[in-house]
Amino acid sequence: MGLVTKALFVLIAGPSGVGKTTVMHKLRERGHDFHKVITATTRPPRPGEKHRVDYHFLTEAEFDQLLADGKLLENAAVFGKKYGVPADQVLENLAAGRDVFLITDVQGAATIRSKIPEVISIFLKPTSLAQIEKRIRSRETDPIAIERRLSEAVKEIARANEFTHVIVNRIGKIEETLDQIEKLLDHYRRVND
Repeated sequence: MGLVTKALFVLIAGPSGVGKTTVMHKLRERGHDFHKVITATTRPPRPGEKHRVDYHFLTEAEFDQLLADGKLLENAAVFGKKYGVPADQVLENLAAGRDVFLITDVQGAATIRSKIPEVISIFLKPTSLAQIEKRIRSRETDPIAIERRLSEAVKEIARANEFTHVIVNRIGKIEETLDQIEKLLDHYRRVND
């Protein structure tokens, strides 16, 4: 599925708690205009999350219908819940010349890279597992879920080399992370001109 567009398709992945969503918000605060793909999921909303803002919260039947209709660019089951990337959000925005940013997991990233090789893939890596553990424990109370997420983080970090770019998101150094991402975006814009 080759794309002919000057717009950038940027995929950001990394373990749970590494700061992917924070990076996305901070890039917006710095004035970057892009479409953030809103993932579809069957998991229930966390406190403060809104339908069609944070996720498209769907029933199993609604999700399965999107899948059956071929409307998901990729999909996966993660921690017992289904997640999928609506293809129309990506393709329509790129065709309109608007950059598209997508947060996904390592498995989803591999599927998307196989379908859209032009994607700019960035793996956000923590400085340590302790960084991830602290963040996960602040969001999760179930000890089994915490251990499962930590175990998954180890596996995901081991696959960082599958990405075009790896950026360490150091604690308290978000501005450095943003600077590195902006430098990459500038590079790809020059290449696309």
